[in-house]
Amino acid sequence: MGNIENSYTLKVLNKSQDNKAFRLSVGGIEGADLIGTERVALGAGERREIPVSVSVPPEAVHSSVRDIRFQLRPVDGGDERIIETSRFTGLPD
Repeated sequence: MGNIENSYTLKVLNKSQDNKAFRLSVGGIEGADLIGTERVALGAGERREIPVSVSVPPEAVHSSVRDIRFQLRPVDGGDERIIETSRFTGLPD
């Protein structure tokens, strides 16, 4: 499709005593699309590495490196959320 794609390994840890399920999303660049798991279920104390890719249309990448944000929100609709910033490598300067 001509999009620019970067791969990531997200490390997620459930520090609670309860099982948790989260929705994963990405933002920070218009048109960014998450490829891979969008729902993450973790047991109490479980740690998991989750491989995902982010695909972006080339017209949305205006510099060689842009910040993107990965966000985890509970599936049950709670207000809790986790946001981590990473880098998206796009077009060369």
